[in-house]
Amino acid sequence: MQLPERQAYNSLLKKLDGDIAKIHRAIASSNPLSAWRTSGGTIIKMEADWRELENLGIRLIMNNDHDDFPPLLKEIPDAPLGIYVMGDAKALIGQNIAIVGTRKATSMGLKIAGDFSRVLAKTDFNVVSGLALGIDAAAHAGTLLGNGATVAVLPGGLDQIYPANHRGLAEKILKQNGALVSEYPPGSPSYPARFLERNRLVSGLSRATIVIEAPERSGALATARLAAEQNREVGAVPGPINSPSHKGTNALIKSGAALIAEVADIFELIGFTPGALPLKIPKRNINLNPAETAIMDAIQALSPAANIDKIIDWCKLEPPVIQRHLTFLIIKDMIKEVGGKYELN
Repeated sequence: MQLPERQAYNSLLKKLDGDIAKIHRAIASSNPLSAWRTSGGTIIKMEADWRELENLGIRLIMNNDHDDFPPLLKEIPDAPLGIYVMGDAKALIGQNIAIVGTRKATSMGLKIAGDFSRVLAKTDFNVVSGLALGIDAAAHAGTLLGNGATVAVLPGGLDQIYPANHRGLAEKILKQNGALVSEYPPGSPSYPARFLERNRLVSGLSRATIVIEAPERSGALATARLAAEQNREVGAVPGPINSPSHKGTNALIKSGAALIAEVADIFELIGFTPGALPLKIPKRNINLNPAETAIMDAIQALSPAANIDKIIDWCKLEPPVIQRHLTFLIIKDMIKEVGGKYELN
């Protein structure tokens, strides 16, 4: 679909002064309007655009749609005029917690993100993150393992999953009542500046943002800053003082972010009482798919020299596939990474 870029498109929506929602509702109710003329004389082929969104399985929810636009997101400064949603839009208006962190996460960071997300899923919280490598992917995966819904906010159009090797993860999110979200129309590329714009939606959809591993310069720290500006709670998991991947999180705690050592700390941060539900990490899921079984066999055979290159050679699978399943196996507590090599737990 050839829609204008975000700035021009948003300017056009402002000229429509909210009537676009009525147009969309009329189209959806089989009373199509073939065009809409703005005060400036521009014709928008609303029906064609709307039908193409429907064909892609994407819904455009406008800011003035009081029933479906996420209330928390509407409160933030510079709230988007509309969001594109694929999947279950109900996941956007539930109890949401953002979990973010570095792409170059340690195995311990991945496990913490996965464990926290699994417990949050068991307590009916939805986890929001950015579908990026590392902590984001572990947060989404952990929620899925806890049979919960997770929301992935993308920096480009929903027809172009970024990163591309997380398409499988995105499909799992959709199958499990989760959602993919973007403020950019289909066809929009993931420009660098859009990652920071995306981060304000991650925090804006959430009651609190929890940072797990972040170096001194990190998009996760930007998300935490945006959360604070949005008057949302911010927490961070501490780490060793000599660890580069924890310098950012330790600095957050020093500047006033809540110290998060367990899921109970997240609940305390937002004033939530889980009642009698145990807060222990759920037992690991030992149901392995063929790729995970092959990786486990490779690690056992290659031990103690099971680095990722040797695992790839052994399994004859693509590197992104190996990396994705290694993340899941760490979250499942089946393996651990020590000094760049993988061992069975």
